[in-house]
Amino acid sequence: MIRLIKLIYLALLLPVIACAGETETDIQQQVSDYVLSQIQTEPSDKVDVIANAVDQRLNLSACQQPLVLNITGTGEIRRNTTVDVTCPDTPGWHLFVPVKIRIQKPVVAAATPISKGTVLSADNLTIAYIDSFMLNGDMTTDMSLLIGARSKRDIRTNQPVRQNQICVVCRDDMVEIIAEKGGMQIKTNGRALQDGALNDMIRVQNIRSQRIISAVVSAVGQVKVEM
Repeated sequence: MIRLIKLIYLALLLPVIACAGETETDIQQQVSDYVLSQIQTEPSDKVDVIANAVDQRLNLSACQQPLVLNITGTGEIRRNTTVDVTCPDTPGWHLFVPVKIRIQKPVVAAATPISKGTVLSADNLTIAYIDSFMLNGDMTTDMSLLIGARSKRDIRTNQPVRQNQICVVCRDDMVEIIAEKGGMQIKTNGRALQDGALNDMIRVQNIRSQRIISAVVSAVGQVKVEM
């Protein structure tokens, strides 16, 4: 008889434990989904959002109303973020859930070892993903902008290609000078007097007039100047 009572007790208890486990898993998933919805990313980004598991020993009751979730502090998304989770039931409950966030962005990197003086091409370049917190403005996401550029130093395999490692226009290269004003363009030939990466201002000599001007590197073999 006592054994039968114990079995009935366990049978009644097990659904409660299972329900509690489902509730905690659901909270964890809702927190992950909420944080993901708050992150502004590009379609090409890789994003991992991992919310800490909710301690099952809390034995939280299933919330009958939608959970209220907020990023703590200023609301800024950081690598380590905490979410304030509130169940507005009466009585309800309240807890904080730590979340780890990893955003990886694509950048152009060396597919093979690249030695100094090598012309960059689709064969020796690739796209690699790096942590967004390590992303600097001198990295490039568009491989086509670097094809035809030349390395100024050795670059290791899978190492992101930085602007200070290459010259998109190199000294003594023949370049196309594009002078722009409004919708009008004038093109002429020139010779680079300096190395330059994308958007660098360099000195260029106009072949026709022999005049030396300052121009902005806009592409491989091309500089622009405003009239």
